[in-house]
Amino acid sequence: MEQAILDGFERLGMDRDAGPGKEDEKGPYHQMERLPIHRKYLQQLLDRGLAYEARESPEELTAMRDIAEKARRAFIYRKPAYTEAQITARKAEGRIPVIRLVVPQEPIVVKDHIKGDVTFHGKDI
Repeated sequence: MEQAILDGFERLGMDRDAGPGKEDEKGPYHQMERLPIHRKYLQQLLDRGLAYEARESPEELTAMRDIAEKARRAFIYRKPAYTEAQITARKAEGRIPVIRLVVPQEPIVVKDHIKGDVTFHGKDI
C-alpha cells in the first residue's frame, strides 16, 4: 500500500519533504520502527495516571454491552474497580492489557473554528 501511495504522488507530480525513501533525520516512518518511541510516551501516560491497563476479556466486554442494550442505553465503558488480587489473577491468566485513556469527568471544551466553543461532558464519553 505504501508504494501505491508513493506512486500516486509521483503520477500527480507531487513530491514530499520527508518520508520513506527520503534521506532525512525525521524518521523512522513505519509504525513498528517507532515502537520504542510509542512505548516511552505510553509509559509517561501510565505514570501520570492519564491512562491505565484494562484486562477485560472479549466475553466480559460483550456482556457489558448486552446489559446496556437490554436496558436500552448507550454502552459507556467504565473502568472497573478491581482489587489487587483480581488484577494479579487476570495477569496470571495471561490476559494482555489494553491501554485505555482516562477521560476527565468535567466538561471538555473544544474551540471549533466554525461552531465556536463545543462542550462535551466527560461522563458521556
